[in-house]
Amino acid sequence: MAGILPVFFPFAACGNRCVFCDQRAITRTAEREDVLSSAACQIEKWKGFAPHWEELAFYGGNFGALPPGVRKELYGLAEAYGIKGVRFSTRPDTITDDLISEIKNSRVTFVELGVQSLDDRVLALNGRPYGGKDVFRAVERVLSAVPCGVQLMTGMYAQRAYSSVDDAKALAKTGISAARIYPTLVLRDTELFSLMERGLYRPLDLAGALLSAAGMYTVFKSEDIQVIRMGLPEDAAEDGHVAAGPRHKAFGDLVKTLVVLLYFRCGGRCRFFGYKGMVRRLFKDAFPSDESSGGVGFGHICRRVRRYFLEDSQRFLEGEAAYFAERLVREAYYR
Repeated sequence: MAGILPVFFPFAACGNRCVFCDQRAITRTAEREDVLSSAACQIEKWKGFAPHWEELAFYGGNFGALPPGVRKELYGLAEAYGIKGVRFSTRPDTITDDLISEIKNSRVTFVELGVQSLDDRVLALNGRPYGGKDVFRAVERVLSAVPCGVQLMTGMYAQRAYSSVDDAKALAKTGISAARIYPTLVLRDTELFSLMERGLYRPLDLAGALLSAAGMYTVFKSEDIQVIRMGLPEDAAEDGHVAAGPRHKAFGDLVKTLVVLLYFRCGGRCRFFGYKGMVRRLFKDAFPSDESSGGVGFGHICRRVRRYFLEDSQRFLEGEAAYFAERLVREAYYR
């Protein structure tokens, strides 16, 4: 049985458009008013790859703001296609008592909240219609019904890079079980592109994005929170649609490599094969001769890195860790 069957609804029930967003380009899915027929078409396409799926996932748009009758029919599609569970992503401001009651009485098994930031000013300037306190209330409500995940961004317009790490620290204490980490990319035909063209926004470079994402990843994994994804898939946006920003085909792997480099820097030892040549040049004694420490997991690695490097998020981004991020970027491009 295959895992999660994804269905995308670009801009459905959004009510506004965030400055960084172009869901049609990211999902390669056309915006359609009839979300039911769109969902059925997408399910039929994926059913061709595997006849049986475990969960049906509704992404894009603002699922919690769709009319209740439409949501009910979307839940019904899972039953019609023999899929046991449903998960969806939505904005924190759509989590009402009525929606929680609906979740409890349906086949919903997991809800992701598109948080992006906890900074009220950043949220407002980026077109997000809620505040940081609303996020915590939404997480608490979701957790009363089903497991909850969050989506966070780094490098947003007006966002301080280290605040994204502080956001991860705050959310890691709430009981969430999963997170996604996205560096901000500048897509054409967005307000963010216009801001960049006018010199009002400067995207993070790859080293900066890796560094802040590594801080967020370290925080989540040190709390045994699953990190579902880091960075958009390489083919997520149409050719030429990404105008600027820290895009790399192996963004998630680079983040993990950076975390391991920091682990070695604070005296850790383990067997590690990603960018092994670089690691051996920098830390010749990090590998046991018999490689007996190969079983070290990322939870242990991240707890140690957090203890040594992440007491202060701003110092983390401006300190020694930044050297390793810059070095890793050079190796990633030229190794």
